[in-house]
Amino acid sequence: MKLHKKTGLILLLVLITLTSLILVINAQNTNQLKPLKENINSNLEEAYSNIEPDNLEEIIVLNSKKSNEDSSGGSSGRGGSSGGGTSVTSLGICGNGITEETEECDDGNNNDHDECTNDCKNKDNNKNKNKDDCDKGIGSPDKECRCNGFEFGIVKYECGESIEKGSHADDYDITLSWNKCNSADWTASPAVDGILSKEATIIYTHDGGTSGTIDKTLKYDISHITFCGNEIPETICGNSEVEVPEQCDLGESNGIQCIPNYGESCTYCSETCEEITLYDGYCGDEIIQETYEQCEVDLDCDDDNIHTIDTCTACSCEHEDIPYCGDNIKQENEECDDSNNEDNDGCSADCKIELCYGILLPPAEPCKSFYCDPADGQIKEDYTNFPLSTPCEADSEECTIDHCDGQGSCVLLEDNCNECCDDEDCPNDIYSNNYCFNDDVYYDFTDYFCLSNECRIDIDRIFVQDCGEDSCEDWNYYCEDNDVYKDRNCYDRGCNAGACYEDEDPEEEYVNTCTYDCVDGTCTQEPGCGDNNLDLGEECDDGNLINGDGCDENCEIEEIICYEDDDCGERECAGGPNYCENNKVYQDFIIYVCINPGQYNSYCTDEIIPWLLQICAYGCNNGVCI
Repeated sequence: MKLHKKTGLILLLVLITLTSLILVINAQNTNQLKPLKENINSNLEEAYSNIEPDNLEEIIVLNSKKSNEDSSGGSSGRGGSSGGGTSVTSLGICGNGITEETEECDDGNNNDHDECTNDCKNKDNNKNKNKDDCDKGIGSPDKECRCNGFEFGIVKYECGESIEKGSHADDYDITLSWNKCNSADWTASPAVDGILSKEATIIYTHDGGTSGTIDKTLKYDISHITFCGNEIPETICGNSEVEVPEQCDLGESNGIQCIPNYGESCTYCSETCEEITLYDGYCGDEIIQETYEQCEVDLDCDDDNIHTIDTCTACSCEHEDIPYCGDNIKQENEECDDSNNEDNDGCSADCKIELCYGILLPPAEPCKSFYCDPADGQIKEDYTNFPLSTPCEADSEECTIDHCDGQGSCVLLEDNCNECCDDEDCPNDIYSNNYCFNDDVYYDFTDYFCLSNECRIDIDRIFVQDCGEDSCEDWNYYCEDNDVYKDRNCYDRGCNAGACYEDEDPEEEYVNTCTYDCVDGTCTQEPGCGDNNLDLGEECDDGNLINGDGCDENCEIEEIICYEDDDCGERECAGGPNYCENNKVYQDFIIYVCINPGQYNSYCTDEIIPWLLQICAYGCNNGVCI
């Protein structure tokens, strides 16, 4: 039970009076007073504990005053001797401003940064030395500030730009600019409580704040300036005030991320009051931003057209046409260009004028045909398909054998109307010279034989050689400077004058220009992931930036996540109750499925399916068979 204020005061006065009486007793044996002392201290302690907190200060002051009067030592009590006797002290309360028998000091506060600590111990027992240092105005920022009534030092600036940090330098952001040691401009965040400046041996104290100017007072230069504080500033992220060590503070807007525009950056204030800068994609980051970019390098612009130079400029593709036969633009080295690469249309596939285009050929005759010579556009006779033994009819006589003479004329070869008994009575068989037919080599075999006492003839075309088809070799790619070219040999095969021929026709074409370098007919990228070379820091490099092929876009080896469903997990209950459907009891189960099993792009997923538990014969209600 707490005592009333007035009652408590009366009780304390009684106890103090008893204490005073004991002090003036000249006891012959101090042991006789020990029980009484202990009893009084016990009563004092009980009295303190029962006094209301708001009355405690008044009581302590009263007790302190009485104790000081009793301990002055100037008078002697009745029946006692001066200066003698047993001392009785009040309870030891650190921070009450009274240095009691268990305390080295008591400065009446709870500040642990001054010379008397929170447990009432002297921080520096060499008080005379501290006093001398304070008198001289020397020492660390903390000592100078404490010697001049502040709690702690922040930072000391010596004229000449040397700086000494105090115990709380990191809690403040202070700048100072000297003007030839005559004055200094300063700023502080948060506000400092005071500033010391020293001129010769004199220290001046200035008001604190967030900014100001320190001017010298005497003719002497300012030797140093020290910033001091009394309370450690409390940093509260989210109070909309930027405090050390915060970089920002937007209050409720902290942690709301900004969205940077393309090619730009933006900064937002995090939930911990740090400035975070985000960047959007930009041209040159080797990542194609589809909304804004077409390319990052020239290879991104390849349109599979061998007749264009594809380049990436400012992340936009440009396609420069390369003159070529068939582009419908006549170049200096072309006789014509009809926008295609086909023959027999007046302009050949290699852009030469076809002189025979549109010329009508006479109809073929028994032993010759006609063709137009492309070299001069003239109509000429062709006997290649009508060799010497080619049958023809020269005189309309049935008993004569007529053959082409190989020069375009049909002539009588011999009379075939003789009677015969066997083949020997007929003319000798004839083998013609080789000739061309369908671009292959043939010859004719004329067989004479006797049939029904008459010589008959049978002519067969005999195959000799296949002259082959026109063909081209595979393209060979190579580099010239930083350009890619390709070449190959094509072969024109056919038959002429009874023999095969093969004409070689080399071809060469420009492919493209490389942005970085050309090696063995292939454009190479700048060293890095995707260049098909295993560089430092790469686990793999397969020459591309495609995921799902064993080496991902960051050149890290991809793992196969699963080979079958069991790798993803076992079937388990989804946790819901049983339910009825079509007279059957079901429960939902979770099953795990492996997508793309055994592949580098495999992954696990799950789905909930109904699992049949029981078929009900008479119906189902609330997940139970009736």
